[in-house]
Amino acid sequence: MSFLQKLGSLFRNQTDNSPAVATPVSDARQITLTRVYDSNRQKVWEMWTRPDKLAQWWGSPPLAATKESTQIDLRVGGRWQADMVNASDGTTIPFRGTYLEIIPPQKLVFTIENPQDPNDKNVETVTVTFTDHAGTTQMTMRQEGHLPAEQYGEPLRNGYSAFFERMAKYLRIHVD
Repeated sequence: MSFLQKLGSLFRNQTDNSPAVATPVSDARQITLTRVYDSNRQKVWEMWTRPDKLAQWWGSPPLAATKESTQIDLRVGGRWQADMVNASDGTTIPFRGTYLEIIPPQKLVFTIENPQDPNDKNVETVTVTFTDHAGTTQMTMRQEGHLPAEQYGEPLRNGYSAFFERMAKYLRIHVD
């Protein structure tokens, strides 16, 4: 089982209590989620592109990113990382990838790679689009790759929904 397959299994036990919507797709090796945030597009964009902001929502306690391990080199070919640390036992789950396309503040495309084997060609590709709607932002995230088809259903939907609920809470509290 690959690193990303193991990671997908972590999300199986997440509960889904957020308004993120999973959009049915024809290819079983992808998932699309859409969520509307009560924040302008620039602020939602920054939640993905600033390390201090990404660390606030990447993960779902007890597994969550740390400010110390979150890094972003926001340029095509640049690298990102956001390691999730289990608050219960200190276990670290590393996330790494490369930026493929950046169109501020409209579109972000990046990979999620196997941190244990940088030459592993089996990567997940994530595309996030940000659409302005008069003060709110529709964020659509699509992930596709090589994971077993069943991981693109409930496990990823529940995991990302928990992540996105943390983002929404942060945006409600921090109106900076």
